[in-house]
Amino acid sequence: MLITVLDTETTGLDYKQHEIIQFAAVRLLLKEDGGINITDKIDVKISPKNIMLASPYALKVNGYTEESWVGSLPIEK
Repeated sequence: MLITVLDTETTGLDYKQHEIIQFAAVRLLLKEDGGINITDKIDVKISPKNIMLASPYALKVNGYTEESWVGSLPIEK
């Protein structure tokens, strides 16, 4: 059986002002013998457009720093 696990990181919990800044997904193959294989994964950092509106707590939780987001992609990509 294949299972896909999704995760997002955001700049806060208010959908009107906060934004997604990271998306990750892992596809797992659950084998009949109980084993698990990772068959595919993706982890994409997204450039925030309104970082000044971000919750400081959310940024601490998701580990956002300007340096760690260098090279991140615009949301349009």
